[in-house]
Amino acid sequence: MLKGDAERIRQIVNNVLFNALKFTSEGKIKFEIKCLIEGEVIKLNFIITDTGVGISNEKMQSIFDSFSQETINNKRKYGGLGLGLYIVKALVNLHKGDISLTNNELQSGTVCNLNLNVQKADFIESSVNVIENNFDLMGKNILVVEDNAMNQMVIKMITKKWLNTTIDYVNNVQECLDKISLSKYDVILMDLQMPIMDGYEATIEIRKGKSGINPKDIPIIAITADLMETTKIRVKEIGMNHYLSKPVSNEDLFHSIQECVI
Repeated sequence: MLKGDAERIRQIVNNVLFNALKFTSEGKIKFEIKCLIEGEVIKLNFIITDTGVGISNEKMQSIFDSFSQETINNKRKYGGLGLGLYIVKALVNLHKGDISLTNNELQSGTVCNLNLNVQKADFIESSVNVIENNFDLMGKNILVVEDNAMNQMVIKMITKKWLNTTIDYVNNVQECLDKISLSKYDVILMDLQMPIMDGYEATIEIRKGKSGINPKDIPIIAITADLMETTKIRVKEIGMNHYLSKPVSNEDLFHSIQECVI
């Protein structure tokens, strides 16, 4: 058994994988895990290789320094690099690990090499019965505003076993404004980073009554890869009700919606 911050490790690995998926429209992604035991310390080595668009040598030098957007022809299609890799780097440092990103020498794409240190844990047999959570929103209607098909798929996978829940998806802010002016929704899940008009602008328009008086006060939950404190502050200032960082978990998403609508 291993002992470590499971949530942070999941967040690190998932975001590296999501970035690989986002930038690989065709080809393949290879995911490898290796384990090295050194006394009480276990070194986990994750290698993620993709055949995506790759990153220029200039960008590669500063990829972990700040939020970065590689200049490519399909910029709007691929969007940003998800959770800023410099934040991933900070989380890796907390685990006394390291992360590197290099271009794939054999073909297009990149290779991410991630090393994390965890501790051995004593195995203790548990007799506690596991109770399955019942995710029931009792007939609530949810609108997801997300321009990325992969992120939409993730939310669909998370919510597929939820009971008494109707979820609609739109790809941009204008579709959102049109949708809520015609149909009643109990909560909006709003991506912050979108082309043309982003989630901040969308929320401001909704709060101004752009889509009518009825949806003006609808609860809005921000879903973003941006973990900066300034983002959390801005989300609150413009009238959003909640903030979730990608990748979201089943429990966090459900309880955030539950707090807003039940």
